[in-house]
Amino acid sequence: MNWMTRSEKILVLNTDIDTKRFSKKILKNEQKIIKKYPPTSYHNVITDGGTGLGTNSLTSRFFHFNVLKWLGTGSLKKWIRFGYEQYTGLEGKSLYCQCWANVMRDGQKINSHKHLEFDTDTNHYLCGNFVVQCNGLTNTYYQNTPVLNTDGDMTFFSGNVFHWTDTHYGSFERITVAFDICSEEYMKHTPKKELNNRWVKL
Repeated sequence: MNWMTRSEKILVLNTDIDTKRFSKKILKNEQKIIKKYPPTSYHNVITDGGTGLGTNSLTSRFFHFNVLKWLGTGSLKKWIRFGYEQYTGLEGKSLYCQCWANVMRDGQKINSHKHLEFDTDTNHYLCGNFVVQCNGLTNTYYQNTPVLNTDGDMTFFSGNVFHWTDTHYGSFERITVAFDICSEEYMKHTPKKELNNRWVKL
Protein backbone atom coordinates (compact mmCIF):
# COMPACT_ATOMS: atom_id res chain seq x y z
CA MET A 1 0.00 0.00 0.00
CA ASN A 2 1.15 3.56 -0.67
CA TRP A 3 0.05 6.83 0.88
CA MET A 4 1.18 10.23 -0.37
CA THR A 5 1.62 13.18 1.99
CA ARG A 6 2.32 16.65 0.62
CA SER A 7 5.69 15.76 -0.82
CA GLU A 8 6.65 12.46 0.75
CA LYS A 9 5.72 8.88 0.03
CA ILE A 10 4.74 6.46 2.79
CA LEU A 11 5.09 2.76 2.00
CA VAL A 12 3.43 0.09 4.16
CA LEU A 13 4.28 -3.60 3.76
CA ASN A 14 2.66 -6.57 5.46
CA THR A 15 5.47 -8.91 6.56
CA ASP A 16 5.63 -12.54 7.65
CA ILE A 17 7.85 -11.83 10.67
CA ASP A 18 6.96 -13.79 13.82
CA THR A 19 5.74 -10.90 15.99
CA LYS A 20 4.91 -13.02 19.06
CA ARG A 21 8.45 -14.34 19.27
CA PHE A 22 9.82 -10.87 18.65
CA SER A 23 7.74 -9.28 21.41
CA LYS A 24 9.04 -11.81 23.94
CA LYS A 25 12.63 -11.14 22.87
CA ILE A 26 12.24 -7.37 23.22
CA LEU A 27 10.59 -7.55 26.64
CA LYS A 28 13.27 -9.98 27.81
CA ASN A 29 16.03 -7.54 26.80
CA GLU A 30 14.31 -4.30 27.84
CA GLN A 31 15.48 -4.00 31.45
CA LYS A 32 18.95 -5.36 30.66
CA ILE A 33 19.49 -2.57 28.13
CA ILE A 34 18.05 0.13 30.40
CA LYS A 35 20.37 -0.91 33.24
CA LYS A 36 23.44 -1.24 31.01
CA TYR A 37 23.27 2.02 29.03
CA PRO A 38 22.56 5.69 29.84
CA PRO A 39 19.83 7.67 28.04
CA THR A 40 22.31 9.69 25.98
CA SER A 41 22.92 10.65 22.36
CA TYR A 42 26.23 10.71 20.48
CA HIS A 43 26.69 14.27 21.84
CA ASN A 44 26.48 12.69 25.32
CA VAL A 45 23.30 14.68 25.91
CA ILE A 46 20.41 13.13 27.85
CA THR A 47 17.58 12.39 25.40
CA ASP A 48 14.60 10.20 24.61
CA GLY A 49 14.84 11.06 20.92
CA GLY A 50 12.15 13.71 21.23
CA THR A 51 9.48 11.05 21.78
CA GLY A 52 8.31 12.13 25.22
CA LEU A 53 8.71 8.60 26.57
CA GLY A 54 11.27 9.79 29.11
CA THR A 55 14.75 8.78 30.20
CA ASN A 56 13.61 5.54 31.85
CA SER A 57 12.39 4.16 28.52
CA LEU A 58 14.02 1.65 26.21
CA THR A 59 13.68 4.23 23.43
CA SER A 60 16.04 6.60 25.25
CA ARG A 61 18.85 4.03 24.79
CA PHE A 62 18.48 4.03 20.97
CA PHE A 63 22.07 5.21 20.47
CA HIS A 64 23.57 2.30 22.40
CA PHE A 65 22.06 -0.87 20.93
CA ASN A 66 20.99 -2.35 17.60
CA VAL A 67 18.22 -4.94 17.42
CA LEU A 68 19.77 -6.37 14.24
CA LYS A 69 22.73 -7.60 16.30
CA TRP A 70 20.41 -9.94 18.21
CA LEU A 71 20.15 -13.60 17.25
CA GLY A 72 17.15 -14.53 15.13
CA THR A 73 16.65 -11.15 13.44
CA GLY A 74 17.55 -12.25 9.90
CA SER A 75 13.95 -11.96 8.71
CA LEU A 76 13.68 -8.41 10.03
CA LYS A 77 16.89 -7.46 8.22
CA LYS A 78 15.58 -9.04 4.99
CA TRP A 79 12.32 -7.11 5.12
CA ILE A 80 14.06 -3.80 5.87
CA ARG A 81 16.22 -4.18 2.76
CA PHE A 82 13.22 -5.28 0.69
CA GLY A 83 11.24 -2.23 1.84
CA TYR A 84 14.09 0.12 0.99
CA GLU A 85 14.30 -1.37 -2.51
CA GLN A 86 10.54 -1.13 -3.00
CA TYR A 87 10.49 2.48 -1.81
CA THR A 88 13.48 3.72 -3.83
CA GLY A 89 13.45 1.34 -6.79
CA LEU A 90 17.16 0.70 -6.17
CA GLU A 91 18.59 -2.79 -5.76
CA GLY A 92 21.98 -4.12 -4.70
CA LYS A 93 23.17 -0.97 -2.89
CA SER A 94 25.45 -1.17 0.13
CA LEU A 95 23.17 -0.22 3.02
CA TYR A 96 23.55 0.24 6.76
CA CYS A 97 20.86 0.27 9.43
CA GLN A 98 20.48 1.41 13.02
CA CYS A 99 17.54 -0.30 14.67
CA TRP A 100 16.02 0.04 18.13
CA ALA A 101 12.88 -1.04 19.98
CA ASN A 102 10.14 1.00 21.66
CA VAL A 103 7.99 -0.29 24.52
CA MET A 104 4.97 1.76 25.60
CA ARG A 105 2.63 1.08 28.48
CA ASP A 106 -0.85 2.23 29.47
CA GLY A 107 -1.30 5.98 29.03
CA GLN A 108 1.88 6.57 27.03
CA LYS A 109 2.24 8.06 23.55
CA ILE A 110 5.05 9.13 21.23
CA ASN A 111 5.19 12.87 20.63
CA SER A 112 5.77 14.53 17.28
CA HIS A 113 9.40 14.22 16.23
CA LYS A 114 11.57 13.49 13.20
CA HIS A 115 14.83 11.61 12.74
CA LEU A 116 16.66 14.19 10.60
CA GLU A 117 16.90 17.95 11.00
CA PHE A 118 17.74 18.53 7.33
CA ASP A 119 16.52 17.33 3.95
CA THR A 120 18.32 14.26 2.60
CA ASP A 121 17.53 12.20 -0.48
CA THR A 122 15.61 9.08 0.60
CA ASN A 123 18.01 7.02 -1.54
CA HIS A 124 20.65 7.90 1.06
CA TYR A 125 18.58 8.06 4.27
CA LEU A 126 15.24 6.35 4.82
CA CYS A 127 13.35 5.67 8.04
CA GLY A 128 10.95 2.94 9.07
CA ASN A 129 8.77 1.41 11.75
CA PHE A 130 7.83 -2.22 12.35
CA VAL A 131 4.71 -3.02 14.41
CA VAL A 132 5.39 -5.89 16.81
CA GLN A 133 2.48 -5.71 19.27
CA CYS A 134 -0.21 -3.04 18.97
CA ASN A 135 -3.35 -5.08 18.24
CA GLY A 136 -4.64 -2.40 15.84
CA LEU A 137 -5.59 -0.10 18.71
CA THR A 138 -3.41 2.91 17.81
CA ASN A 139 -2.32 4.88 14.77
CA THR A 140 0.99 6.43 13.84
CA TYR A 141 0.59 9.78 12.09
CA TYR A 142 3.01 10.82 9.36
CA GLN A 143 2.46 14.56 8.90
CA ASN A 144 -1.23 14.07 9.70
CA THR A 145 -1.63 10.93 7.58
CA PRO A 146 -2.81 8.17 9.97
CA VAL A 147 -1.57 4.60 9.53
CA LEU A 148 -3.25 1.95 11.68
CA ASN A 149 -0.73 -0.02 13.77
CA THR A 150 -1.36 -3.56 12.54
CA ASP A 151 0.91 -6.27 13.94
CA GLY A 152 3.44 -7.38 11.32
CA ASP A 153 3.22 -4.20 9.21
CA MET A 154 6.36 -2.26 8.29
CA THR A 155 6.20 1.40 7.25
CA PHE A 156 8.85 3.39 5.37
CA PHE A 157 9.07 7.21 5.28
CA SER A 158 11.46 10.10 4.79
CA GLY A 159 13.71 11.12 7.68
CA ASN A 160 12.38 14.69 7.71
CA VAL A 161 8.74 13.63 8.17
CA PHE A 162 7.27 14.49 11.57
CA HIS A 163 5.48 11.49 13.10
CA TRP A 164 3.69 10.64 16.35
CA THR A 165 1.21 8.18 17.83
CA ASP A 166 -2.13 7.99 19.60
CA THR A 167 -2.09 7.34 23.34
CA HIS A 168 -1.82 3.64 24.10
CA TYR A 169 -4.45 2.30 26.48
CA GLY A 170 -4.30 -1.29 27.66
CA SER A 171 -2.77 -3.75 30.10
CA PHE A 172 -0.41 -5.10 27.43
CA GLU A 173 2.75 -3.41 26.15
CA ARG A 174 2.67 -1.59 22.81
CA ILE A 175 5.88 -2.71 21.07
CA THR A 176 7.44 -1.41 17.87
CA VAL A 177 10.84 -1.46 16.21
CA ALA A 178 12.14 1.73 14.60
CA PHE A 179 15.03 1.98 12.16
CA ASP A 180 17.06 4.30 9.96
CA ILE A 181 18.66 3.07 6.73
CA CYS A 182 21.57 4.90 5.13
CA SER A 183 23.70 4.41 2.06
CA GLU A 184 27.43 3.79 2.03
CA GLU A 185 27.89 7.28 0.60
CA TYR A 186 26.07 8.76 3.61
CA MET A 187 28.15 6.69 6.02
CA LYS A 188 31.40 8.10 4.59
CA HIS A 189 30.34 11.61 5.58
CA THR A 190 29.18 10.71 9.10
CA PRO A 191 31.52 11.40 12.08
CA LYS A 192 32.92 8.21 13.66
CA LYS A 193 31.69 9.28 17.09
CA GLU A 194 28.13 9.44 15.79
CA LEU A 195 28.40 5.96 14.27
CA ASN A 196 29.42 4.37 17.59
CA ASN A 197 29.36 0.89 15.97
CA ARG A 198 25.57 0.98 16.14
CA TRP A 199 25.05 0.60 12.38
CA VAL A 200 24.69 -2.88 10.92
CA LYS A 201 25.26 -3.69 7.25
CA LEU A 202 22.13 -5.03 5.54
